[in-house]
Amino acid sequence: MSQLTELQHEELKDVLVDCHKSLKKFCLTFFPDAFYLPFSSLHDQIFDVIDNCDRQQILIKAPRGLGKSTIINLAYAVKEIVYRDTNYLIQASASSDQAIADSDDVKDALLHNETINQVFGNFKPTEREDKFSK
Repeated sequence: MSQLTELQHEELKDVLVDCHKSLKKFCLTFFPDAFYLPFSSLHDQIFDVIDNCDRQQILIKAPRGLGKSTIINLAYAVKEIVYRDTNYLIQASASSDQAIADSDDVKDALLHNETINQVFGNFKPTEREDKFSK
């Protein structure tokens, strides 16, 4: 990353704090291509539940096509990793193939999302690369 001025550093720090507090802000900042449509009030309810839960299990029921899987399986998972809020993630799905695909999406974001790499650094593993997302 290029040299940041003091003002740019402070602005970046403020954005990162906001993104850590708000999954919605994280989605808009780091995944603008995935979240290109405006969020609805139902999305806001989902973000509120996620942002304010105390890490207990939660159930989110919403219509198909709303983006629940992208929010949870991609953005939330990546956020947990980049902010080091968890030591590991388990992708659960209706099939092992779908769980592996979800893990591969997280891996792809960590390795190839330029904004994430510029801000949080390189996530390429030095060991066990073949098992990275499985």
